[in-house]
Amino acid sequence: MKRIVGIFVCMLLILMLLPISAIAGDETHPEISDKTGDARFATDIQKAWFFENSTTPDYLSITIQVRGFHINYYGADLYDVYWTMNNVNYFLFAGLGIYMNGAGGRVSTTAGIVGIDTNWNYNITVSLGQLGMNGTITCKIPKSIIGSPHTGDILTKTNAWASQRTPLMAKIGWDALFRDWLFRHLGINSLNLIDFAPDSGYGSDYIIQY
Repeated sequence: MKRIVGIFVCMLLILMLLPISAIAGDETHPEISDKTGDARFATDIQKAWFFENSTTPDYLSITIQVRGFHINYYGADLYDVYWTMNNVNYFLFAGLGIYMNGAGGRVSTTAGIVGIDTNWNYNITVSLGQLGMNGTITCKIPKSIIGSPHTGDILTKTNAWASQRTPLMAKIGWDALFRDWLFRHLGINSLNLIDFAPDSGYGSDYIIQY
């Protein structure tokens, strides 16, 4: 009898743990996390996570949290999140700065397949959290522009990066990755204007719920 009860308890524990591994995607259990202090204030990624809402099943939301940002910056703070689904690479981009377009003339967003030209703003809804410490930006993306994922599809190879263009660099138009490559070849660092999360490898998978 004790053996049967023990087996039953083990089964209950397994059933309780399974949803935790399948339904991540919140501030407490982010798919992507990174150490703090390895980049400048607005480019210092802390975490990023995916989530959905049963009332809007045709959308996937992604939140990026950095050490802090300010929306009236005269340069540009640039944020990207990447993932792979069914062997296709997808991305979300959000840019903040006084010269960016979109919501309030301060934010630009796009999403789609990596390497394919995309149009801006694609009806992506942007919500800004607090603009001081632990600042967040949340993008609500129509699933139709990111491969129309279905319940059970798995987003793998999750990762994010952030970069900052100073006002001068914004006018010159230097890409952050090119700038990082150039600085490395010159024997100096990238002035902490770029951050990768995680620092190596990938974050956790996310399983589409709806």
